[in-house]
Amino acid sequence: MLEGVSAPTKAGYTFTGWKYADSAVSSDTKFSDLAADDKVSGITLVAEWMAKTYTIKFDTRGGTPVADKTLHWDDKVLDGVVPPTKEGGFEFIGWNIVSPKLSVTTLNCTYGELVQDDSIDTVTLGAVWRDTEKPVIIGLENGKIYCGPQKFKVTDNDTSRTATVIINGKNVEPDADGYYTAEPANGEFKVIAVDSFANMAMVQITVNAAHDYSDWKFDENEHWKECKYGDSVIEKGEHTFEWVTDKEATETEKGIAHEECTVCHAKRNENTEVQKLKTKWEKIRDWLISILVKIIKWFIDLIKDVC
Repeated sequence: MLEGVSAPTKAGYTFTGWKYADSAVSSDTKFSDLAADDKVSGITLVAEWMAKTYTIKFDTRGGTPVADKTLHWDDKVLDGVVPPTKEGGFEFIGWNIVSPKLSVTTLNCTYGELVQDDSIDTVTLGAVWRDTEKPVIIGLENGKIYCGPQKFKVTDNDTSRTATVIINGKNVEPDADGYYTAEPANGEFKVIAVDSFANMAMVQITVNAAHDYSDWKFDENEHWKECKYGDSVIEKGEHTFEWVTDKEATETEKGIAHEECTVCHAKRNENTEVQKLKTKWEKIRDWLISILVKIIKWFIDLIKDVC
């Protein structure tokens, strides 16, 4: 009965045979087996089909995992798929096709509409993320005054592309080590970093051509000079103290003195008392005592020699 009849094809399905009413039809089936009597001149056979199974894989690109989805030709691609999440300031905005290469522009379709070729049994989709955090400018502090060229870096969540860096309205490029430079201008700089999702970071700084050093600064042990803007220190060293008289001592009153660094003039031991000067009679007394001491010493030495 089926001699010369070709098996039909249907995208997404495997042909499993013919059927008439509730009876399976094989190559051995005769027309008379199916016809009610010899008055029946024709019958209609119905093709039987088994749906093929396909797989959608999901590459979340750093997001929470999404399990593979098994589906059939006429099933919607994304029905029942829970969107992934990703920490660090990323928003999920959809999927794109990783493999194989397909021509469709939307995933709001059935598997059959997606692949249009039922020999393709697996499709991999990749998560598309939107960076919601602005870039970070490292090495510059908003509102700060610097002296000399200032190097800085820019980091961003979207590592696939480099953020655009603009200094005073002009695009600038990093050096081989990834650093940008704000050159001295004795004026204000506006530094802007914009990523591929239009997130923007900005700092405003002032860059002077040279340092402006302060007067001496000191602590208990050392002295130094530093730039008024806090980014350079020079002439650092230990104190060298000597005594300085604040008030001369007299025969009737004590004096006052302090120690002072010969370099930075830091002071210590202030208001130290200086003993009164000796009177004329005290000086004579001390002279007589010294003479007496010498005589006694001479006499002792003489006795030692005699003995």
